[in-house]
Amino acid sequence: MIEGSKYTWSNDIEKYEAVENLFDELIRPALMSDGGNLELDLVKGHDVVISFEGACGSCPSSAGGTLRGIERALRYHIDPEANVIPTNAYQAPTQEAHPFGGLTYAQQLEERSKT
Repeated sequence: MIEGSKYTWSNDIEKYEAVENLFDELIRPALMSDGGNLELDLVKGHDVVISFEGACGSCPSSAGGTLRGIERALRYHIDPEANVIPTNAYQAPTQEAHPFGGLTYAQQLEERSKT
C-alpha cells in the first residue's frame, strides 16, 4: 500500500504525493465505479483540498458520507489530524453564491435537469 512509515513526511510535497497515491489506490476506484472522481488540489499542513468531479460534484453524499470516508482514510494512512476541504461539495441553505465560485448544489441540480 502506501510506502514508508505512517506520518513521516518532511514537507507538504511528500505528503501530497502520499495522498495522491492513497487516492489512486483506495479512493478513486470506488468513486469511478459510480461515475465520479476527485482531484487533489492542495496539501498544506493538515489541510487537504479536493475537488469532486463527474457524478460526485453534484451528489449529496459527497458533502457527507463520501467526504467523511475520505477523511477517515487520510487520517488512518497519512495524517491523524487531516482536514479535508472540498471545493465543490457545498449545499447552500438558500440560493446564495457558492463560497468558492461555481454553482451551488441546487444550481447544479437545475443545470442537470435541463439536459
